[in-house]
Amino acid sequence: PMGEGADNLEERNTVHIRMLGEFSIQWGDKRVSDADGRARKVWFLIEYLIANRQKSFSLEQLSEAVWSDSEDSDNPKNALKNLVYRARTLLKALSGEMEFIVYSNNSYSWNQAIPCAVDAEEFARSPAWMPAGGCRLTAGR
Repeated sequence: PMGEGADNLEERNTVHIRMLGEFSIQWGDKRVSDADGRARKVWFLIEYLIANRQKSFSLEQLSEAVWSDSEDSDNPKNALKNLVYRARTLLKALSGEMEFIVYSNNSYSWNQAIPCAVDAEEFARSPAWMPAGGCRLTAGR
């Protein structure tokens, strides 16, 4: 049926993101993960943009999110631009032509046109998940 092909196409175009445990991003048969030994801040930037992918962030907002006050950079704007460049370079391993991090109206964001399946969001929506304080353990009888 026609609908089945569309579902398969969307599934093939979906970026699968693991935030629980080892952080990884998979698109098709290509995968990058934080176990690859890249800088921690590069991964933090990518995770932050994915977790907040419905929002756009100015250079100042992203700088505040990435660097604590004790880590002030002499030139935070250039440091952030360099970090974004490194994150984009890392993500090019998934798809050379797709732009995962976009810059528009003086703000950075995760490309909202890319369908994403994020394990942490799926877990939070699952019926097994209950917020703290609402959990009751019962013996298996």
